[in-house]
Amino acid sequence: MERLSKREMAINWSNLRTRHPATGALRTLGSELLAASFLAPIADEPDWDGALGRSDAPWARSFEAVPEQVRLSVEHALGDLAAATRTARFDSVDVSEMPSGRARRHLEALLELERNLKGMPADLAAVRHVLEFPEALEPFPVSPPPSGKFDSPFRDQNFLP
Repeated sequence: MERLSKREMAINWSNLRTRHPATGALRTLGSELLAASFLAPIADEPDWDGALGRSDAPWARSFEAVPEQVRLSVEHALGDLAAATRTARFDSVDVSEMPSGRARRHLEALLELERNLKGMPADLAAVRHVLEFPEALEPFPVSPPPSGKFDSPFRDQNFLP
């Protein structure tokens, strides 16, 4: 089976446009532009098969049947989890107050997955780098400025004036 094309993290990059400060050109603010402008190191490709193939994960049986679809779904969930934090890191996620059940089991599995991947998707790695080293080679004014708040703390903190 041919591998599916790489997806962007849960952030809908196509909705974020920036106007170049010198030329005025509008560009989509995507992870590749961020990585280049913030001199982010090239991320190693994650070991999805090894990390998703663990028999104790809630998606284990589905992964055996349709690995590509499960990888894309879990990658999307991992991006959503990162976007729900202020740092795109999971060390601040605390499940101790969550009741036992399916939601907690899936969240714990995502946290474990992040530890087992041995690398992060390139777009998530770029976002983490930007948050840790916020000096860019150029500014990225969002154009047009959003009228309200974004749907996550990460987006509010990093894309609102």
